[in-house]
Amino acid sequence: MVAELRTCGVLRSPEAAAFAAVPHEKFAPDAATYSTRDTVVTKRSAEGRATSSISAPWLQAEMLEAARLRPGGRVLEVGRGGYNAALTAELVGPEGVVISVDIDPFVTERATASSPRPATRT
Repeated sequence: MVAELRTCGVLRSPEAAAFAAVPHEKFAPDAATYSTRDTVVTKRSAEGRATSSISAPWLQAEMLEAARLRPGGRVLEVGRGGYNAALTAELVGPEGVVISVDIDPFVTERATASSPRPATRT
Protein backbone atom coordinates (compact mmCIF):
# COMPACT_ATOMS: atom_id res chain seq x y z
CA MET A 1 0.00 0.00 0.00
CA VAL A 2 2.82 2.41 0.86
CA ALA A 3 4.45 1.86 -2.54
CA GLU A 4 1.15 2.47 -4.34
CA LEU A 5 0.53 5.68 -2.38
CA ARG A 6 4.01 6.90 -3.32
CA THR A 7 3.41 6.05 -6.97
CA CYS A 8 0.16 8.04 -6.89
CA GLY A 9 2.10 10.99 -5.52
CA VAL A 10 -0.01 11.45 -2.39
CA LEU A 11 2.40 9.99 0.14
CA ARG A 12 5.25 12.17 1.28
CA SER A 13 7.65 12.07 4.18
CA PRO A 14 7.08 11.93 7.18
CA GLU A 15 3.60 10.61 6.39
CA ALA A 16 5.19 7.66 4.56
CA ALA A 17 6.76 6.45 7.80
CA ALA A 18 3.38 6.56 9.56
CA PHE A 19 1.69 4.49 6.84
CA ALA A 20 4.56 1.99 6.92
CA ALA A 21 4.38 1.70 10.74
CA VAL A 22 0.60 1.37 11.20
CA PRO A 23 -0.88 -1.77 9.59
CA HIS A 24 -4.15 -0.91 7.83
CA GLU A 25 -5.42 -4.48 8.18
CA LYS A 26 -5.54 -4.21 12.00
CA PHE A 27 -8.30 -1.65 11.63
CA ALA A 28 -10.21 -3.47 8.89
CA PRO A 29 -9.72 -7.16 9.68
CA ASP A 30 -13.04 -8.17 8.13
CA ALA A 31 -12.25 -6.63 4.74
CA ALA A 32 -11.44 -9.27 2.14
CA THR A 33 -9.32 -6.80 0.19
CA TYR A 34 -8.60 -3.11 0.20
CA SER A 35 -6.83 -0.69 -2.02
CA THR A 36 -5.47 2.83 -1.74
CA ARG A 37 -8.56 4.12 -3.57
CA ASP A 38 -11.33 2.39 -1.65
CA THR A 39 -13.19 3.21 1.52
CA VAL A 40 -13.62 0.14 3.76
CA VAL A 41 -17.03 -0.25 5.39
CA THR A 42 -16.49 -1.54 8.93
CA LYS A 43 -20.09 -1.59 10.14
CA ARG A 44 -23.54 -1.80 8.56
CA SER A 45 -27.04 -1.25 9.94
CA ALA A 46 -29.59 -4.06 10.05
CA GLU A 47 -30.84 -2.74 6.69
CA GLY A 48 -27.35 -3.07 5.18
CA ARG A 49 -26.56 0.66 5.08
CA ALA A 50 -22.96 1.63 5.86
CA THR A 51 -22.79 3.27 9.30
CA SER A 52 -19.03 3.28 9.87
CA SER A 53 -16.06 3.19 7.54
CA ILE A 54 -12.35 3.79 7.13
CA SER A 55 -11.53 6.49 4.58
CA ALA A 56 -9.53 5.55 1.52
CA PRO A 57 -5.78 5.65 2.25
CA TRP A 58 -5.14 8.22 -0.53
CA LEU A 59 -7.55 10.61 1.21
CA GLN A 60 -5.99 10.00 4.62
CA ALA A 61 -2.55 10.72 3.16
CA GLU A 62 -3.80 14.00 1.69
CA MET A 63 -5.43 15.04 4.99
CA LEU A 64 -2.34 14.20 7.04
CA GLU A 65 -0.14 16.12 4.64
CA ALA A 66 -2.44 19.15 4.87
CA ALA A 67 -2.46 18.98 8.69
CA ARG A 68 1.36 19.30 8.80
CA LEU A 69 1.60 17.29 12.01
CA ARG A 70 4.96 17.22 13.74
CA PRO A 71 6.49 15.43 16.74
CA GLY A 72 5.17 16.76 20.02
CA GLY A 73 1.91 17.99 18.47
CA ARG A 74 -1.40 17.94 20.31
CA VAL A 75 -4.37 16.80 18.22
CA LEU A 76 -8.10 16.59 18.88
CA GLU A 77 -9.71 14.33 16.34
CA VAL A 78 -13.50 14.23 16.20
CA GLY A 79 -15.37 11.40 14.51
CA ARG A 80 -12.29 9.87 12.88
CA GLY A 81 -11.18 7.23 15.37
CA GLY A 82 -9.24 4.13 14.52
CA TYR A 83 -6.78 4.02 11.66
CA ASN A 84 -6.51 7.78 11.17
CA ALA A 85 -5.98 8.30 14.91
CA ALA A 86 -3.18 5.72 14.88
CA LEU A 87 -1.54 7.42 11.87
CA THR A 88 -1.83 10.77 13.64
CA ALA A 89 -0.31 9.33 16.83
CA GLU A 90 2.59 7.97 14.80
CA LEU A 91 3.26 11.43 13.36
CA VAL A 92 3.14 13.31 16.69
CA GLY A 93 5.20 10.58 18.35
CA PRO A 94 5.38 9.54 21.98
CA GLU A 95 5.88 13.14 23.11
CA GLY A 96 2.65 14.20 21.34
CA VAL A 97 -0.96 13.66 22.33
CA VAL A 98 -3.90 12.50 20.23
CA ILE A 99 -7.38 12.60 21.66
CA SER A 100 -9.91 10.94 19.38
CA VAL A 101 -13.63 11.01 20.11
CA ASP A 102 -16.53 9.31 18.37
CA ILE A 103 -20.18 8.79 19.27
CA ASP A 104 -20.10 5.15 18.20
CA PRO A 105 -18.69 2.75 20.83
CA PHE A 106 -17.93 0.27 18.02
CA VAL A 107 -15.43 2.75 16.57
CA THR A 108 -13.77 3.61 19.87
CA GLU A 109 -13.52 -0.02 21.01
CA ARG A 110 -11.97 -1.11 17.71
CA ALA A 111 -9.55 1.83 17.82
CA THR A 112 -8.47 1.00 21.36
CA ALA A 113 -7.99 -2.69 20.54
CA SER A 114 -6.03 -1.98 17.34
CA SER A 115 -3.94 0.99 18.39
CA PRO A 116 -0.19 0.36 18.23
CA ARG A 117 0.66 3.31 20.51
CA PRO A 118 -0.64 4.39 23.88
CA ALA A 119 -0.55 8.00 22.59
CA THR A 120 -3.82 7.28 20.79
CA ARG A 121 -6.77 7.71 23.09
CA THR A 122 -10.47 7.21 22.42
